[in-house]
Amino acid sequence: MEITVAVPFYNAEKTLLACLGALSEQDQLPGEIILVDNNSTDRSAELVRDFMVQNPDLNIILLQEKMQGPSAARNRAIREASCDVIAFTDSDCIPDRHWLKRLRDGYSSDEIGAVAGRVVGFQPKSAAEKFHSLFTLTGPSEGEIYKEFTLVRGGFPTANFSARKDVLESVKGFDESLETSEDYDLCARLYRAGYYIYYAPEAVVFHQHRNTLAATWRQGFGFGKNHGVLLKRHFERMVILDLPRFHYQSEKWPLRMWLDLQGADKRTIGLVLVAMFWWPLWFLMIPYSLYLFHYVKAKLKKCDLHAGFFDRWQMVALLLAKSSAITAGRIAGSVKERVLCF
Repeated sequence: MEITVAVPFYNAEKTLLACLGALSEQDQLPGEIILVDNNSTDRSAELVRDFMVQNPDLNIILLQEKMQGPSAARNRAIREASCDVIAFTDSDCIPDRHWLKRLRDGYSSDEIGAVAGRVVGFQPKSAAEKFHSLFTLTGPSEGEIYKEFTLVRGGFPTANFSARKDVLESVKGFDESLETSEDYDLCARLYRAGYYIYYAPEAVVFHQHRNTLAATWRQGFGFGKNHGVLLKRHFERMVILDLPRFHYQSEKWPLRMWLDLQGADKRTIGLVLVAMFWWPLWFLMIPYSLYLFHYVKAKLKKCDLHAGFFDRWQMVALLLAKSSAITAGRIAGSVKERVLCF
Protein backbone atom coordinates (compact mmCIF):
# COMPACT_ATOMS: atom_id res chain seq x y z
CA MET A 1 0.00 0.00 0.00
CA GLU A 2 1.56 3.28 -1.16
CA ILE A 3 0.72 6.54 0.54
CA THR A 4 0.45 10.06 -0.81
CA VAL A 5 1.42 12.72 1.73
CA ALA A 6 -0.54 15.96 1.26
CA VAL A 7 0.69 19.22 2.81
CA PRO A 8 -1.11 22.53 2.17
CA PHE A 9 0.91 25.63 2.95
CA TYR A 10 0.43 29.38 3.19
CA ASN A 11 3.33 31.67 4.07
CA ALA A 12 5.13 28.81 5.80
CA GLU A 13 8.76 29.66 5.08
CA LYS A 14 9.67 29.40 8.79
CA THR A 15 8.41 25.84 9.26
CA LEU A 16 8.00 24.11 5.89
CA LEU A 17 11.57 22.87 5.44
CA ALA A 18 11.49 21.07 8.79
CA CYS A 19 8.33 19.28 7.67
CA LEU A 20 9.86 18.31 4.32
CA GLY A 21 13.06 17.15 5.96
CA ALA A 22 11.09 14.83 8.24
CA LEU A 23 9.14 13.42 5.28
CA SER A 24 12.39 12.72 3.42
CA GLU A 25 13.66 10.68 6.40
CA GLN A 26 10.67 8.34 6.81
CA ASP A 27 11.69 4.71 7.24
CA GLN A 28 9.12 3.92 4.54
CA LEU A 29 9.10 6.76 2.05
CA PRO A 30 5.81 8.07 0.64
CA GLY A 31 4.84 7.17 -2.89
CA GLU A 32 4.52 10.89 -3.55
CA ILE A 33 4.45 14.18 -1.66
CA ILE A 34 1.89 16.71 -2.88
CA LEU A 35 2.54 20.26 -1.69
CA VAL A 36 -0.26 22.73 -2.32
CA ASP A 37 0.66 26.41 -2.30
CA ASN A 38 -2.43 28.31 -1.14
CA ASN A 39 -1.43 31.77 -2.46
CA SER A 40 1.69 32.31 -0.37
CA THR A 41 3.37 35.71 -0.60
CA ASP A 42 6.63 34.74 1.11
CA ARG A 43 9.46 32.44 -0.04
CA SER A 44 7.62 29.17 0.70
CA ALA A 45 7.27 28.05 -2.94
CA GLU A 46 10.89 28.99 -3.68
CA LEU A 47 12.07 26.90 -0.74
CA VAL A 48 10.03 23.95 -2.02
CA ARG A 49 11.59 24.20 -5.47
CA ASP A 50 15.07 24.29 -3.97
CA PHE A 51 14.23 21.24 -1.85
CA MET A 52 12.99 19.40 -4.93
CA VAL A 53 16.31 20.05 -6.71
CA GLN A 54 18.27 18.87 -3.68
CA ASN A 55 16.15 15.70 -3.30
CA PRO A 56 15.63 14.34 -6.82
CA ASP A 57 14.85 10.84 -5.54
CA LEU A 58 11.66 12.04 -3.81
CA ASN A 59 8.51 12.20 -5.90
CA ILE A 60 7.42 15.74 -5.00
CA ILE A 61 4.58 17.51 -6.78
CA LEU A 62 4.09 21.26 -6.24
CA LEU A 63 0.60 22.59 -6.98
CA GLN A 64 -1.03 26.01 -6.80
CA GLU A 65 -4.56 26.36 -5.41
CA LYS A 66 -6.11 29.78 -5.96
CA MET A 67 -9.18 29.21 -3.78
CA GLN A 68 -8.11 30.25 -0.30
CA GLY A 69 -8.42 27.85 2.60
CA PRO A 70 -6.89 24.57 3.76
CA SER A 71 -9.97 22.58 2.73
CA ALA A 72 -9.67 23.73 -0.88
CA ALA A 73 -5.95 22.96 -0.82
CA ARG A 74 -6.48 19.48 0.60
CA ASN A 75 -9.27 18.75 -1.89
CA ARG A 76 -6.89 19.69 -4.69
CA ALA A 77 -4.40 17.16 -3.32
CA ILE A 78 -7.13 14.49 -3.17
CA ARG A 79 -7.95 15.06 -6.85
CA GLU A 80 -4.32 14.85 -7.91
CA ALA A 81 -3.19 11.96 -5.68
CA SER A 82 -2.29 8.66 -7.34
CA CYS A 83 -1.84 6.41 -4.26
CA ASP A 84 -4.46 4.33 -2.45
CA VAL A 85 -4.12 6.22 0.84
CA ILE A 86 -3.64 9.95 1.44
CA ALA A 87 -1.94 11.10 4.65
CA PHE A 88 -2.47 14.71 5.67
CA THR A 89 -0.24 16.84 7.83
CA ASP A 90 0.40 20.58 8.13
CA SER A 91 3.33 22.76 7.17
CA ASP A 92 4.09 23.47 10.84
CA CYS A 93 4.26 19.75 11.71
CA ILE A 94 7.28 17.45 11.88
CA PRO A 95 6.33 13.77 11.44
CA ASP A 96 8.19 11.11 13.41
CA ARG A 97 10.33 8.90 11.16
CA HIS A 98 7.98 5.91 11.72
CA TRP A 99 4.86 7.98 11.02
CA LEU A 100 3.84 6.57 7.65
CA LYS A 101 4.59 2.98 8.62
CA ARG A 102 2.42 3.28 11.73
CA LEU A 103 -0.44 4.80 9.73
CA ARG A 104 -0.15 2.07 7.09
CA ASP A 105 -0.26 -0.65 9.75
CA GLY A 106 -3.61 0.71 10.94
CA TYR A 107 -5.44 -0.38 7.77
CA SER A 108 -6.10 -3.87 9.07
CA SER A 109 -9.52 -4.36 7.44
CA ASP A 110 -11.75 -2.93 4.70
CA GLU A 111 -13.98 -1.36 7.36
CA ILE A 112 -11.16 0.99 8.37
CA GLY A 113 -11.66 3.98 6.11
CA ALA A 114 -9.19 6.24 7.91
CA VAL A 115 -6.33 6.10 10.40
CA ALA A 116 -5.50 9.04 12.68
CA GLY A 117 -2.40 9.56 14.81
CA ARG A 118 -1.25 11.51 17.85
CA VAL A 119 -0.16 15.15 17.85
CA VAL A 120 2.64 16.14 20.24
CA GLY A 121 4.11 19.59 20.87
CA PHE A 122 7.51 20.07 19.21
CA GLN A 123 10.23 21.11 21.67
CA PRO A 124 8.05 23.70 23.45
CA LYS A 125 10.08 26.51 24.96
CA SER A 126 7.79 29.44 25.78
CA ALA A 127 4.92 29.29 28.25
CA ALA A 128 2.43 29.52 25.37
CA GLU A 129 4.03 26.62 23.49
CA LYS A 130 4.03 24.47 26.63
CA PHE A 131 0.42 25.41 27.29
CA HIS A 132 -0.66 24.22 23.85
CA SER A 133 1.36 21.04 24.25
CA LEU A 134 -0.80 20.29 27.29
CA PHE A 135 -4.21 21.51 26.13
CA THR A 136 -4.38 21.61 22.31
CA LEU A 137 -4.98 18.63 19.98
CA THR A 138 -4.09 16.14 22.70
CA GLY A 139 -5.34 12.68 21.79
CA PRO A 140 -5.89 9.51 23.81
CA SER A 141 -2.91 7.40 24.81
CA GLU A 142 -4.49 4.09 23.75
CA GLY A 143 -5.31 2.81 20.28
CA GLU A 144 -8.99 2.32 19.49
CA ILE A 145 -11.38 1.81 16.58
CA TYR A 146 -14.00 4.57 16.51
CA LYS A 147 -17.39 3.90 14.93
CA GLU A 148 -19.32 7.13 15.46
CA PHE A 149 -18.98 10.87 15.96
CA THR A 150 -20.50 12.18 19.20
CA LEU A 151 -19.06 15.73 19.29
CA VAL A 152 -16.93 14.82 22.31
CA ARG A 153 -15.44 11.67 20.69
CA GLY A 154 -14.61 10.43 17.23
CA GLY A 155 -13.18 13.57 15.63
CA PHE A 156 -9.51 13.91 14.65
CA PRO A 157 -7.40 16.81 13.30
CA THR A 158 -5.84 16.82 9.85
CA ALA A 159 -2.48 17.61 11.40
CA ASN A 160 -2.17 13.81 11.63
CA PHE A 161 -4.85 12.05 9.60
CA SER A 162 -5.00 9.62 6.71
CA ALA A 163 -7.79 8.04 4.68
CA ARG A 164 -8.30 5.83 1.67
CA LYS A 165 -8.59 7.91 -1.49
CA ASP A 166 -11.75 6.18 -2.70
CA VAL A 167 -13.37 6.82 0.70
CA LEU A 168 -12.47 10.51 0.55
CA GLU A 169 -13.90 10.73 -2.95
CA SER A 170 -17.10 8.94 -1.91
CA VAL A 171 -17.81 11.58 0.78
CA LYS A 172 -16.67 14.42 -1.53
CA GLY A 173 -13.65 15.43 0.52
CA PHE A 174 -13.51 18.40 2.85
CA ASP A 175 -16.32 20.93 3.11
CA GLU A 176 -14.81 24.15 1.81
CA SER A 177 -17.55 26.29 3.37
CA LEU A 178 -16.27 25.63 6.90
CA GLU A 179 -13.67 27.99 8.37
CA THR A 180 -12.47 25.48 10.99
CA SER A 181 -13.42 21.98 12.21
CA GLU A 182 -13.64 20.78 8.61
CA ASP A 183 -11.62 17.78 9.76
CA TYR A 184 -14.18 16.81 12.42
CA ASP A 185 -16.96 17.30 9.87
CA LEU A 186 -15.13 14.91 7.53
CA CYS A 187 -14.86 12.30 10.31
CA ALA A 188 -18.61 12.54 10.96
CA ARG A 189 -19.37 11.97 7.28
CA LEU A 190 -16.98 9.00 7.11
CA TYR A 191 -18.85 7.29 9.93
CA ARG A 192 -22.18 8.04 8.27
CA ALA A 193 -20.90 6.39 5.08
CA GLY A 194 -20.27 3.20 7.06
CA TYR A 195 -16.52 3.43 7.70
CA TYR A 196 -14.52 3.26 10.93
CA ILE A 197 -11.52 5.33 12.02
CA TYR A 198 -8.62 3.69 13.78
CA TYR A 199 -6.67 5.90 16.17
CA ALA A 200 -2.98 4.90 16.28
CA PRO A 201 -1.19 6.79 19.09
CA GLU A 202 2.17 5.42 17.96
CA ALA A 203 1.82 7.36 14.66
CA VAL A 204 3.18 10.69 15.88
CA VAL A 205 3.65 14.13 14.39
CA PHE A 206 5.24 16.98 16.32
CA HIS A 207 3.36 20.25 16.04
CA GLN A 208 4.90 23.71 16.36
CA HIS A 209 2.11 25.27 18.37
CA ARG A 210 0.89 28.87 18.41
CA ASN A 211 2.87 31.08 20.75
CA THR A 212 0.81 34.28 21.11
CA LEU A 213 -2.31 35.19 23.07
CA ALA A 214 -4.03 36.54 19.93
CA ALA A 215 -3.46 33.29 18.01
CA THR A 216 -4.66 31.28 21.00
CA TRP A 217 -7.85 33.35 21.17
CA ARG A 218 -8.54 33.03 17.43
CA GLN A 219 -8.06 29.27 17.55
CA GLY A 220 -10.32 28.83 20.58
CA PHE A 221 -13.04 31.08 19.14
CA GLY A 222 -12.98 29.18 15.84
CA PHE A 223 -13.26 25.82 17.58
CA GLY A 224 -16.15 27.03 19.73
CA LYS A 225 -18.03 28.62 16.83
CA ASN A 226 -17.97 25.45 14.81
CA HIS A 227 -19.21 23.32 17.69
CA GLY A 228 -22.60 24.82 16.88
CA VAL A 229 -22.14 24.03 13.19
CA LEU A 230 -21.27 20.40 13.92
CA LEU A 231 -24.14 20.05 16.39
CA LYS A 232 -26.69 21.27 13.86
CA ARG A 233 -25.21 19.54 10.84
CA HIS A 234 -24.79 16.03 12.22
CA PHE A 235 -27.52 15.58 14.81
CA GLU A 236 -31.29 15.74 14.68
CA ARG A 237 -31.31 15.21 18.44
CA MET A 238 -28.44 15.54 20.88
CA VAL A 239 -28.23 16.64 24.50
CA ILE A 240 -24.83 16.79 26.19
CA LEU A 241 -24.34 17.98 29.75
CA ASP A 242 -20.80 18.29 31.08
CA LEU A 243 -20.73 19.19 34.75
CA PRO A 244 -17.99 18.71 37.33
CA ARG A 245 -17.76 14.92 37.89
CA PHE A 246 -20.86 14.35 35.73
CA HIS A 247 -21.35 13.66 32.01
CA TYR A 248 -24.72 13.03 30.34
CA GLN A 249 -25.30 12.40 26.67
CA SER A 250 -28.50 11.30 24.94
CA GLU A 251 -30.24 11.47 21.56
CA LYS A 252 -33.72 10.75 22.90
CA TRP A 253 -34.65 14.38 23.61
CA PRO A 254 -35.92 16.61 20.73
CA LEU A 255 -33.17 19.17 21.29
CA ARG A 256 -29.76 20.17 19.96
CA MET A 257 -27.98 21.26 23.14
CA TRP A 258 -24.44 21.07 24.54
CA LEU A 259 -23.85 22.63 27.95
CA ASP A 260 -20.27 22.38 29.15
CA LEU A 261 -19.89 23.91 32.60
CA GLN A 262 -16.46 22.43 33.31
CA GLY A 263 -14.38 25.15 31.64
CA ALA A 264 -12.11 27.30 33.78
CA ASP A 265 -13.88 30.43 32.55
CA LYS A 266 -17.33 29.18 33.58
CA ARG A 267 -16.15 28.13 37.03
CA THR A 268 -14.59 31.57 37.47
CA ILE A 269 -17.82 33.27 36.36
CA GLY A 270 -19.74 31.07 38.79
CA LEU A 271 -17.54 32.18 41.66
CA VAL A 272 -17.97 35.83 40.67
CA LEU A 273 -21.78 35.49 40.55
CA VAL A 274 -21.85 33.83 43.96
CA ALA A 275 -19.57 36.50 45.43
CA MET A 276 -21.92 39.24 44.21
CA PHE A 277 -24.46 38.09 46.80
CA TRP A 278 -21.98 37.99 49.69
CA TRP A 279 -18.70 39.83 49.33
CA PRO A 280 -16.53 37.56 51.56
CA LEU A 281 -16.93 34.84 48.93
CA TRP A 282 -14.57 36.83 46.70
CA PHE A 283 -11.81 35.16 48.70
CA LEU A 284 -12.77 31.87 47.02
CA MET A 285 -10.95 33.19 43.95
CA ILE A 286 -7.64 32.68 45.76
CA PRO A 287 -7.97 28.91 46.37
CA TYR A 288 -9.43 28.41 42.87
CA SER A 289 -6.47 30.25 41.30
CA LEU A 290 -4.11 28.07 43.35
CA TYR A 291 -6.04 24.99 42.19
CA LEU A 292 -5.52 25.98 38.53
CA PHE A 293 -1.85 26.64 39.23
CA HIS A 294 -1.33 23.17 40.70
CA TYR A 295 -3.48 21.63 37.93
CA VAL A 296 -1.13 23.09 35.33
CA LYS A 297 1.88 21.96 37.38
CA ALA A 298 0.53 18.38 37.51
CA LYS A 299 -0.09 18.36 33.74
CA LEU A 300 3.46 19.55 33.13
CA LYS A 301 4.86 16.79 35.31
CA LYS A 302 2.74 14.14 33.59
CA CYS A 303 4.03 15.26 30.18
CA ASP A 304 7.62 15.53 31.44
CA LEU A 305 7.75 19.29 30.85
CA HIS A 306 9.18 21.97 33.13
CA ALA A 307 8.03 25.55 33.56
CA GLY A 308 9.07 28.17 36.06
CA PHE A 309 6.84 29.85 38.63
CA PHE A 310 5.86 32.83 36.47
CA ASP A 311 5.45 30.68 33.34
CA ARG A 312 2.97 28.48 35.19
CA TRP A 313 0.91 31.53 36.14
CA GLN A 314 1.05 32.65 32.51
CA MET A 315 -0.29 29.25 31.52
CA VAL A 316 -3.15 29.66 34.00
CA ALA A 317 -4.01 32.95 32.27
CA LEU A 318 -3.88 31.23 28.87
CA LEU A 319 -6.17 28.49 30.15
CA LEU A 320 -8.74 31.10 31.21
CA ALA A 321 -8.29 32.97 27.90
CA LYS A 322 -8.71 29.91 25.70
CA SER A 323 -11.72 28.57 27.58
CA SER A 324 -13.29 32.05 27.36
CA ALA A 325 -12.60 32.15 23.62
CA ILE A 326 -14.25 28.75 23.13
CA THR A 327 -17.30 29.92 25.10
CA ALA A 328 -17.52 33.14 23.07
CA GLY A 329 -17.28 31.13 19.86
CA ARG A 330 -19.98 28.73 21.02
CA ILE A 331 -22.31 31.63 21.78
CA ALA A 332 -21.68 33.09 18.32
CA GLY A 333 -22.21 29.69 16.71
CA SER A 334 -25.39 29.09 18.69
CA VAL A 335 -26.90 32.36 17.51
CA LYS A 336 -25.97 31.67 13.89
CA GLU A 337 -27.03 28.02 13.82
CA ARG A 338 -30.02 28.32 16.20
CA VAL A 339 -28.82 25.65 18.59
CA LEU A 340 -27.84 25.83 22.25
CA CYS A 341 -24.10 25.36 22.66
CA PHE A 342 -22.47 26.94 25.70
